[in-house]
Amino acid sequence: MATKDLGEIQEVNIREIWPHEAHNFTTWLFQADNLALLGDAVGLDLEPVRQEAPVGYFWLDILARERSHGELVAIENQLEPTDHSHLGQSLTYAAENRVGYVIWIASYFRPEHKKAIDWLNSLAPGKVWFFAVEIHAIQIGDSQPAADFRPVAVPANWPGGIGRTVIPSRPSLEDSQLYLEFFQPLVVQLNKAGFTDETEAKPDRDQEFPSGLRDWISYHAGFDDDGAWVYLWFLGGPGKRDFTNRVFDALDGDWEQGEWEQIENEFAGEWDWDRRSTWWYFSVSLKKDGSISDPPLALDEIRAWMLETLPKFRDVFNPRLEKILADLEEE
Repeated sequence: MATKDLGEIQEVNIREIWPHEAHNFTTWLFQADNLALLGDAVGLDLEPVRQEAPVGYFWLDILARERSHGELVAIENQLEPTDHSHLGQSLTYAAENRVGYVIWIASYFRPEHKKAIDWLNSLAPGKVWFFAVEIHAIQIGDSQPAADFRPVAVPANWPGGIGRTVIPSRPSLEDSQLYLEFFQPLVVQLNKAGFTDETEAKPDRDQEFPSGLRDWISYHAGFDDDGAWVYLWFLGGPGKRDFTNRVFDALDGDWEQGEWEQIENEFAGEWDWDRRSTWWYFSVSLKKDGSISDPPLALDEIRAWMLETLPKFRDVFNPRLEKILADLEEE
């Protein structure tokens, strides 16, 4: 049988589908069939109860019910990156409505807020369950866009039958200790070298270091399922998609003929330029094979690579970013 051509899955800007959070997205999600899509993603059988449910002087986006047990479900929507305000709102609505489940939906969950959801689930397991779910939209070729709910934080050992791999929001306690033992010597050495003012590592798979340019530009070292990474992170912010893409284009095209190739050759590792054109952030990364479970000698090698690469990364990118930002902000 001849192999058929396959389409490529592309991400669509959710604001092109739901321009307004309350008028478009919440109204769309409140429909039973669409609420069922969210329920399938987190393993709950959801039915709508009320849209814009009053909570004192405030309003909950959607109050739903889990059919199997009859418990109420508070759903808070946010078509932008998570913030402290919506975290507080979710807690307020949970307390006021005596709900059994809280689902916080956002376009992107900051690591701090994913950890907050994990922490909440650890406080009173079995009494109120908290879920963090990212909303995306995808399409294949010229097909109609489809909503894609992606759980990023759920209760530990959640038995709800989630049909996809849940993105881990934090390592286990055992892994946390491994990360701390790995990164603490690195942070101390980087501090002595004048790269960072930090003296204590986080018990997490990712360590962030300020760029010294803007609060939303940083350098990172960390691990994921694919290997060890050092990367530049540029978080332009909501409404800054065009600005962020212009910075990326300028950075990508800032090299004279052959200069970029020469710079790449000075670094050990596999490069990855990741532009999220439908979003407002990008990363430039270097990868090295390895994991936190590697033997001590291999981890020493990874740590030495990060110690060498992070300052070199900043030396290469900071001057260029500074010039690009100055030029764009003068326009």
